[in-house]
Amino acid sequence: MSFQKMNMEFSDQEISDLFAMFDIYGYGYINYDEFMFAVRGQIHPRRRQLIAWAWYNIDYNKEGWVDPEDVIGRFNASMHPDCKSGFKTPQECFRDFLKAFEVSGEIPGKVSRLEFENYYYNVSASVERDDYFEQLMRFTWNLDYNNGGSDFLRR
Repeated sequence: MSFQKMNMEFSDQEISDLFAMFDIYGYGYINYDEFMFAVRGQIHPRRRQLIAWAWYNIDYNKEGWVDPEDVIGRFNASMHPDCKSGFKTPQECFRDFLKAFEVSGEIPGKVSRLEFENYYYNVSASVERDDYFEQLMRFTWNLDYNNGGSDFLRR
């Protein structure tokens, strides 16, 4: 239907193939995570390490999920681009950050490692420069190279 509205001519088989490419989990529909995974492609290993380092620093119990309260102590909302530009307050940025995890709700009321990684893989897709992405992660999560960071990133 959408393809017809855009005057794009696809056969039924081509539409089925395209849908199957996006419907990674086989749900019969395409959810946001599936769509973003297909569109964003692979993430650079250095960025993956930074995301893992941030997770490692907030998952104190190493359970694979954290309470929002665990995130509060580490998340520096003032470094969010919307806060830096004055578009939003740090409280609004933090609230929006937590809302992002309610979409998939893998563990109700918790943030899972997979949700955290997917969130930052999607953020990464919108950040062109590696050095800016690294700065964003370091300042947002208070990641300190002198506190085990250089060892963590060499893994």
